[in-house]
Amino acid sequence: IGVIQPECAHGYAITGQSARDALWYSSFVIWALGIVWIIVIICMVGRIKLAIALNKVAAQYLSTNPSTVLIPVVQALIAIIWCIAWFYSISFLLSQVPDSYTPKQAYATYSEAFGTQSNCSIYEFGD
Repeated sequence: IGVIQPECAHGYAITGQSARDALWYSSFVIWALGIVWIIVIICMVGRIKLAIALNKVAAQYLSTNPSTVLIPVVQALIAIIWCIAWFYSISFLLSQVPDSYTPKQAYATYSEAFGTQSNCSIYEFGD
């Protein structure tokens, strides 16, 4: 399964014996996980065959009805047109706000920006 190599003439890349031992034993864990994966694949052979058969039927359907491939494309185009119409409507609506309606100066505090001048509030931001 693996290549057994002799001891390195120029030393090991991992100098500590405990680190090499940890890697040696963790390799067994990785091999065990690989074996578990193979067992899972073997247990799922029936499901895999079912998925292959389903894909074959879907491919046959698409070969007889190729226009169904265009449905997602048309839906995407309709969604893009819808978004463009909304963006146009929103920009038109925002352009109707008069220039004098919003203030132009900067705010010194949050309470001034919120329009509240209370000394007692839920959130204290400090000065």
